[in-house]
Amino acid sequence: SYFTVKVPFTPADLDAAEGVLAVVDHGGGRAHLSLFGYNAFGELGRPKTITLGGANANGVALLVR
Repeated sequence: SYFTVKVPFTPADLDAAEGVLAVVDHGGGRAHLSLFGYNAFGELGRPKTITLGGANANGVALLVR
């Protein structure tokens, strides 16, 4: 079954690595980073979302060792 993934505003960038999907969005004078876990089937878990200090964040990168 499919479900809608909601982030506060339109996504500006995303990256995924090692079971984590990061989505950055901005709008309304705020920027947010949402982190989702995912499994081998691409199924997403519930996001953890934080508000970032800058209002115009437009990129995200996940670094894996």
